[in-house]
Amino acid sequence: MLRSLVGSVGMLLSVPLTMIVKIALESSQSGSWLAILLSDDASIAVRENADKEAASDAE
Repeated sequence: MLRSLVGSVGMLLSVPLTMIVKIALESSQSGSWLAILLSDDASIAVRENADKEAASDAE
């Protein structure tokens, strides 16, 4: 009984909690690599690399 209840609640909460973690990781520099792994958009990595190159060119 308890196992099926925890499974149902876990199923409902897994997506929102994953999105919260992803957003938090995107906002930190050290966690951005993990946010890319959680993302379904490959262009995030391309944008991030372009931003790093632009910052290094400006220095």
